[in-house]
Amino acid sequence: GCAGNLDACERHYREAIEVLRELGETTTVAILQSNLGYAAYQRGDLPRARELLHESLAVQRAAANSAHLAIGLIYLAAVEIQAGTPEALALLLEACSALRRDENMQHLARLLELAARWLASKARPAEAAEVLAASVSLREYACYPVDAGDHAAHDALVHVLRSALSEASFALSSARGRAIARTALLDTVERMIKQA
Repeated sequence: GCAGNLDACERHYREAIEVLRELGETTTVAILQSNLGYAAYQRGDLPRARELLHESLAVQRAAANSAHLAIGLIYLAAVEIQAGTPEALALLLEACSALRRDENMQHLARLLELAARWLASKARPAEAAEVLAASVSLREYACYPVDAGDHAAHDALVHVLRSALSEASFALSSARGRAIARTALLDTVERMIKQA
């Protein structure tokens, strides 16, 4: 991640993209465009983030690169959730599908947290708290903490969920989320977002 230094991050990504384009490295350029798109999202420039992520995803889909496709879909879903567009649901489901092939725990943890944000936006706080707890549990298992640039969004989501639920309901949902078997996470989150 960019860990708070978005200007330097974006500058390095653009410089690397320029060099890699000259070398004909389209797949690597697409990966960096995805990262640059996420940096634009973190900056709040949703139109630019959307543009970069769509360009990156076109290359990733053509290359059938499930690992980078999954994270690009997750990043684009974050943009669409923030923008409040209906495309977020299809992107979350496509990311679930890509993660079935990729099986990257870091990407899955990001997807779970994003699905929790989406569920919260659909007035489903109990399910959101459950999925968020599953994400935290998976991050602990995989030794993959929340990125520095994502802490504020994570903390804000926890606050929203604690405000929407009683303390007992929040604790119960969190316990349920932590109890979901890692092998059942994708099925569980997919079912929840389809029902929302």
